Amino acid sequence: MPMPAFRQNLQQIGLILLFAVIAMAPAFFNGVPSGNDQAQHYQFAWTVFESVKAGDIYPAYAPDTNHGFGDYGLRFYPPLTYYALAMAYAVVQDWYYASLLAFTLVFFLGGFGVFLWARTEFERPQALIAAMLYVFAPYHLNEIYNNFLLAEFFATALIPFCFLFLTRACREGKLANFAGLSVAYSLLILTHLPMTIICSLAMGIYALVLLNRATFLPTFAKLSASVGLSIVMTSFYWSRWLPELGWITHSSPKYFATTWDYRTNFLLLPDHFLKFGEDALNLWFADILLISTLLVVIPTIIYLVKDKALFTRIVAAMALVLGLSVMMTTPISGFVWDNLGFLQKVQFPWRFLAIVSLFAAVFASVGIVKVSDSMKAGNNIPATVGLALVLFAFIFTAVFVTRGSVYVSREKLNGDLIRVGDSEGCDCWWPVWARREAFEQTELAFAGTRKADVVNWSPRSKQFVFESGEAAQVNVRSFYYPRWSATVNGSEVAVAPSENGTISVAIPAERADLSLTFTEPAYVRYANIASLLAWLVVFGGLLVRSRRIMPVEADA
Repeated sequence: MPMPAFRQNLQQIGLILLFAVIAMAPAFFNGVPSGNDQAQHYQFAWTVFESVKAGDIYPAYAPDTNHGFGDYGLRFYPPLTYYALAMAYAVVQDWYYASLLAFTLVFFLGGFGVFLWARTEFERPQALIAAMLYVFAPYHLNEIYNNFLLAEFFATALIPFCFLFLTRACREGKLANFAGLSVAYSLLILTHLPMTIICSLAMGIYALVLLNRATFLPTFAKLSASVGLSIVMTSFYWSRWLPELGWITHSSPKYFATTWDYRTNFLLLPDHFLKFGEDALNLWFADILLISTLLVVIPTIIYLVKDKALFTRIVAAMALVLGLSVMMTTPISGFVWDNLGFLQKVQFPWRFLAIVSLFAAVFASVGIVKVSDSMKAGNNIPATVGLALVLFAFIFTAVFVTRGSVYVSREKLNGDLIRVGDSEGCDCWWPVWARREAFEQTELAFAGTRKADVVNWSPRSKQFVFESGEAAQVNVRSFYYPRWSATVNGSEVAVAPSENGTISVAIPAERADLSLTFTEPAYVRYANIASLLAWLVVFGGLLVRSRRIMPVEADA
């Protein structure tokens, strides 16, 4: 690469990094933002770090949460966010600074992904504008500053890369782009499932517009294969929890009703403003986030109406996805939500604001550049004033988001993580048979009058010795899960939940050696192998491809 081009690339990267640092500036000065689910997210990250340090690369559950009774949410929640946060902690050895580092990188990667995606169609200055708009998009900031939607926020760093490689795959048809799409989509699956569902719908619509009619079938087949490969690449994750959904409280109707019901979370309803004080969900604020984001696309719409030449295939695809995503946040799309059961699992229609923010950033850059050109010509004062007004509304809302955040100090955040073993996780991730009364048990294993000698107490294995006495039912101080198996004196015995949901095993009157083991089913082991092979195939293919296109120096 010529030196001027290399320097120019570094400048673009430096500017996007500056955008990310500015976006994180309120946190640098005030503390780590907080929200309703902050404790749960950090519990998962803490468990990942401690498990990996102990040699358990992918923990089966969180053994220390819920006062040591365990939390099985980590089996169900996509793990990538917590590995990223744990990795940042491993580098700086401080959860507070690890959070600031990780969040800054998320803003940077998201902006960089948008820049690369926009560069497939537009010049560098316009791509930089798109990146800037995405980094400072009000909803994007709100994900971390107010709602603390940590996993969704991390997913926003990956979604632009999904559309980047999807665009390249549809246009160029090169296998490297399909492989890149598989990697980006796999990482998205491993980060946040609701955003995976939403992004998948947006990607499907976007691809249908972008695909060339002459090459539609072969390209569509390759795209389908790419998605299929992603499913295999992530099978080590979803194979564990998919058959176990009925065992966890989060799958109960309770968590898809009232506050979590999609029908109560549509935007742009008059009641949000007419009954301002009664809006417990603060959806009026989400309305403002949507409106301020849409204002910046008005210049683009005006110029597209005036100049049809600007309406390229990719701009048309962006306009369609943007419009439909806006619709999906409002009651207009109610019939879609009513008839798509998998979409209802997203719970909140306003989650589509993540796609609105992404597409609005790139789409709006078209109009901003055109207004900028008019300003240079000095002959379009109304357009200049209009752009200034919409950008003011956009920036004002973004600043307002950060001003309304509740920040956590370094001392409190690190202190809370030290006491994570005494903390209580969200009961949505408890097994359905778990009861709060179980916390009254203080012994690791209670068998009436028979004393238990603890031989081993580890996340996947627990061993006890009971001297002879009356036959008894042992209640182990850990929530029951069907993956636990038990042997007494070498013979397999039944494991069941006690009345409070703890592990319960019967022991005979004679001396009893009780051993408990957490074992994954065989199909999970097969899925692990398939995932590993799929990742090796993708990266091996990309490595071979890169070696083929590298220039070979002539022999001296």
